Amino acid sequence: MSKQTIPNDNTKSILKALQKTANKDERDEIINSASERIQRVLKGNLDPVRELEIDIELEEIYSFQKRFNLKTLWCVNDVPMEKIFELHHLTIREIFYQGNEIWERIPQRIKFKFGEAPSTWLTLWKVIDQMVIDSGDLKHNYIEVFQHDGNDRYSIRCGN
Repeated sequence: MSKQTIPNDNTKSILKALQKTANKDERDEIINSASERIQRVLKGNLDPVRELEIDIELEEIYSFQKRFNLKTLWCVNDVPMEKIFELHHLTIREIFYQGNEIWERIPQRIKFKFGEAPSTWLTLWKVIDQMVIDSGDLKHNYIEVFQHDGNDRYSIRCGN
């Protein structure tokens, strides 16, 4: 059996994330994620190029999060960080956030009058960030889905 190792860049990324995190639950999540990576390496299911791309994307997201003092992480695949300052060209009348069903959180709904909705992906992120904060569900702070529900209504889903 050949000996496999985790690429040094991935180890540094994991250590950086641990150093930035004071919360024990978040540190445990990072350690679990690292364990999953190790298992993928051992099983031969690790695509080093994709893993590096993910690390770079996360570093960029963390940078924006810190720069704009946000509590959430924008992980919507359709909108990469290089587009975050761009206009989104969506007509948004309402955004709904239920929160995670496991946790009894306060659902959040924001309605906009015509022309008042956030116009860039970043301003939209800031609105959603506040919705997640207001819901009380900061454990699920990865904005993973921004979904059109019809009639200019959108819903978001978050994970951890």
